[in-house]
Order: sequence, then structure tokens, then C-alpha cells
Amino acid sequence: MSKKLFVCVTSGFPKAYCLLIMGHALQHMKVDDAEFHWTLTDIGEFASDQYHKDVDAVMNITGREYYLHDVRLSDEEIGQPYQAILRNRNRARELFLDSDCDELMLIGGDNPPWMNAVDLLRECDSDIAFGVSYQRPGKDITGASAYPMVQRPLWTMKDLEKHNLPRKVYQAFRSFYINEAVVLPIYLEDGWKDYGIVDGVIGGDGNVLLRRPVVEEFGWVLHQQSKLSEDMLYMRNALGYGYTVRCNVQYHVPHIHEDMTPY
Repeated sequence: MSKKLFVCVTSGFPKAYCLLIMGHALQHMKVDDAEFHWTLTDIGEFASDQYHKDVDAVMNITGREYYLHDVRLSDEEIGQPYQAILRNRNRARELFLDSDCDELMLIGGDNPPWMNAVDLLRECDSDIAFGVSYQRPGKDITGASAYPMVQRPLWTMKDLEKHNLPRKVYQAFRSFYINEAVVLPIYLEDGWKDYGIVDGVIGGDGNVLLRRPVVEEFGWVLHQQSKLSEDMLYMRNALGYGYTVRCNVQYHVPHIHEDMTPY
């Protein structure tokens, strides 16, 4: 039986520079049974209204079935970091759960997907499947060029099974795993670029495919000490509770800079 896909671009007017590229990418995505949504940050100003109109115009050209959802931020939320993306993602979650779709594909506003992105992510056969997204140049500790946001935890919850720990101790380890467990960037591993599908990793979710059960259980939140981005924390939550999380290393998700440079 074919799966019905809920595609949602989470975006706002700061990503307007990428709109035409995104529209072209969505128009040419190879997917049969899908509906397309946008959750759009609304701060109550002209830029938000104009971006909504521009997205509407571009999506009308694509010929896709689409829906636009404004996510209005309060004055307090506007001044808080990451609130816009959190609200957009959780609104996408609500809309997906109210639908009859089986899978949720989230797309960042500056991460236009490949034509065969859905097939590449479905190859992972995972509760959460993502491609390799790249951080902007100079953001890592070396100040180097754009680097892949894929990390491998040094231990997993499965490593504890042989110890037959009491329930409370196991739960304490789970909390530690989700919030504090050490991870290493995959680019430190020799030959990582030749990997195929890698299991038990976390990473940036510029393009991510999620199955309904994991979306039903988790929404997006920020780490209490701001040590983890919301996407990394989401994947660590999923791993901590036994869901599968896999990355197709051969899918390099585009990340478009404001000067239109991809990396």
C-alpha cells in the first residue's frame, strides 16, 4: 500500500531569497500521493504579509495542491531565539496529525530538496530519516568550510540492556543519554563520504522524513541549557525511546546562502 505524504516547508520572510528555487524544487519532486503545506512565520508586519503573498504566487505556478498556514508570534516570542522555528514545526505537527497522511516531510526554508529526495529518505526504512545538511562556513570549532551536521553518539541505550539495570536507573541513563551523551561528528571518520545509510546518528534536519508514530509521541522543544538545537534534541529523544533514526549519507541536502551560493 502506498504511503500518503505530508510535505511541509517551515519558513519565514528572511528566507524570501530562496523562494523561487524552493518553488522549482517542489514542483519537480518525484512523489505521487502528497499534499504540500507551508507554515509561515507572521510577526504582524509588511514583510510577513508580502512573503505570504509571494509564496502563494509561486506555489500556484507549481500546480501542486498546497495550503499556507500563518504562525503568528507574540511580541514576547519575537524577541526569543528559535521561537519562530519551534512554532512553525509544532504547527506542522498539529496539521499532520489532523490529516490522513502516513509520513511527514519537513523542509527548511533554505533547503530545497532533490527531485528524488523522498525515495532517498524512504530507502532508510526508518522512523526518522534525514539527509546530510551542511552548516554555514566557519561555524564549527575549526572555523573551516561548511561541514556536515551528522553526529554519532559514543554509546546507545542498547548498550545498557546486558546490565539488567533497575527501571529507575535505566530511566536516569535515558535522560542522560538524551541531554548529555557525548557525540562525535561523522566527518572525523575516515571514508565517511562513501557511507550509505548510517543507523543511530543524529543531525540537522533540513530535509527529514518522519513516520506517524514518532510524530505522535514527540513535539519540538529546546534543550533547557541550550546545549542542543531542536532538531538534534528531537532525534536524541527518538533514539532514547527506541525509535530508529538513520541518515542517507549519499543525500547531500542543499543549503542556500543569502548570496544564492549553495553549500
